[in-house]
Amino acid sequence: MTDEIIHGKPPSSESVKWLALMESARDKSLETIDEAAKQLIGLDGLISGIYFGAVTFANLKPAVLNPLSGALLLAPIGLWFLSLIFAVLTIAPGKYPYNPHSPDDARRQYENIVERKYRRLQIALWLFVASVAALGIAMTVYLDWVSKGQITN
Repeated sequence: MTDEIIHGKPPSSESVKWLALMESARDKSLETIDEAAKQLIGLDGLISGIYFGAVTFANLKPAVLNPLSGALLLAPIGLWFLSLIFAVLTIAPGKYPYNPHSPDDARRQYENIVERKYRRLQIALWLFVASVAALGIAMTVYLDWVSKGQITN
């Protein structure tokens, strides 16, 4: 077998532009993931604080507060808390050992870091979506209680 060099035509300027765009996006992926996690942390804290305050001052009658309804009212807060944990884990610094003399090892480690952070962010986002769904259910039940007069003034 010979080491024959195969010559092709150079990539078009359009192709070079798209390759450069993807290279730039890959280089910024850690920054983007961390920024999204920080936004989610702020949103989790804000919404859970408002909701917790609203539930605290709702003046529910003791007859309404059975274990099932209590769990229903606390489910959004629990899901926000779990979402917050995964969002914080996304931006938490870690040890990333690699061989400083191996570009392949450095590339592999970088890709693993991005994958791990992305996975944690996805879990945090899905927990947040679940918390919003739980909030919708809790609000529906709460409004039903209000309409039946089960809320004291």
